[in-house]
Amino acid sequence: MPPPRPTNWGICISRAMRYILPPRRPGSAAWCRSRFCSASRRYRLLEWASLELDVVRRFSILGSVSVATLILSGFVNAWILVGSFRGLVVTGYGQLLMLKLAAFAVMLGFAAFNRFALTPRLALASDDARQAAHRELSRNTLIEIALGLSIFAMVGVLGTQHPAAHLVN
Repeated sequence: MPPPRPTNWGICISRAMRYILPPRRPGSAAWCRSRFCSASRRYRLLEWASLELDVVRRFSILGSVSVATLILSGFVNAWILVGSFRGLVVTGYGQLLMLKLAAFAVMLGFAAFNRFALTPRLALASDDARQAAHRELSRNTLIEIALGLSIFAMVGVLGTQHPAAHLVN
């Protein structure tokens, strides 16, 4: 008998976020949807173990593509809007951008730990080890969501400020 079809709040939020997040930043939208789905999963039955491992691996691939898209688009935007190292260090715009980059780096650290340390533990034979890995993965995913939301807030503030390239002589 196949396991029951999953229905949870993460899938609903993921579907709703397609319409909420702007399409001009597909990397951030895809990342955010994948984080909500990943955080909302619940480990209930042993039959879900292989399905869960497959889902986490697919989210890891989606996450890698999303991160590459975000880094590339962020580099281009920073080049255009900041213009120089002085603009990055001296202006409020540049300092907030550096704070955003630091939060993004911490988020990448959590994502790498999830992918390379916790995801392989989901394939372990021991039920206790799998459950512990799942708890850690869920906790780290919630931390990633919080960091992602703080980055969205910083981007909103950056959108209201004059770019550093316009302020530095």
